[in-house]
Amino acid sequence: MNPLISVIIPVYNMESYLKRCLDSVIENTWRNLEILCVNDGSKDSSAEILQEYAKKDPRITVITKENGGLSSARNAGFAKMTGEFVTFVDSDDFVHPQFFELLIQAQKETGADVVNIDFLHVTDEDLPVRWEQCSFDRQQLLKIDCGKCFKEERFRSYVCSKMIKRDCIGEIRFREYIAYAEDSVFIAEVWEKNPGLICYYLDQKLYGYYNRPGSIVNTVRGEDRLSLAKYLLERAALSKENEKIYLGQAKSRLLWYLKNYTFTEPDRAVTKECLRIMRSGLPLIVRSNLFSSREKAHYIFKCFFPRVRSLKTMLKQ
Repeated sequence: MNPLISVIIPVYNMESYLKRCLDSVIENTWRNLEILCVNDGSKDSSAEILQEYAKKDPRITVITKENGGLSSARNAGFAKMTGEFVTFVDSDDFVHPQFFELLIQAQKETGADVVNIDFLHVTDEDLPVRWEQCSFDRQQLLKIDCGKCFKEERFRSYVCSKMIKRDCIGEIRFREYIAYAEDSVFIAEVWEKNPGLICYYLDQKLYGYYNRPGSIVNTVRGEDRLSLAKYLLERAALSKENEKIYLGQAKSRLLWYLKNYTFTEPDRAVTKECLRIMRSGLPLIVRSNLFSSREKAHYIFKCFFPRVRSLKTMLKQ
């Protein structure tokens, strides 16, 4: 029997991209889909587009709510979800024609609770994308643990790169007060709830991530980035198991922020707060066995010499 996949698509003022997204989902080779489109208080023609598509494809359910943000919209989709598995597609993105079929094949082959895939990053210059026909290859499967998922960029911790077994989610929901990388927190909490969770990575670019200038990831405030890092450090400090799940992500996000925004951020107070949070997490980083001696030394160095590119540079001076 073909399992049902719930596809949650949050929509807010996406009239320019929505049809491309919906077409990519409804035209997929895997037909047993429950497509939950959450209109999060759109003020453009997105609502009309959703109703138009719902009339021609009975698999589409339109959920209408007041604007509450991305996490709120995804949670509204959860409330209606009935599938054995769930995936997420943002309404300015799109997926490979075999996206769901290949995810299911990987899950059947491995018995995985989570199947992780890669993104194809696209801009306007890359459109339209001409996807290649794919065939499932077991050699492209790699079993991964939560530490790798959060520490190594290759595996990513975004929900849009995953198909997740519904039973593993339970009552976990997106934290609506977290304004940035809320999906990373959600995935981390799924891992925390399921210590023996089995995750496989399928080494194929199956998700079209559209790099839109006005997207949340390109407009998020420094304060929101740091509040996320602080939350991750607090969760990591609770137990050794939590440390494996949260600490690598907290460290990488703090160093990334310091590298990219320390001297360009208009509000220097935010940079100062970044260093304060980094130093507060120093004891946890140093005693953890998640990191090599070199990684720990780099973190310590950046805590106290943020303006210097590297220790080697400082010694030359």
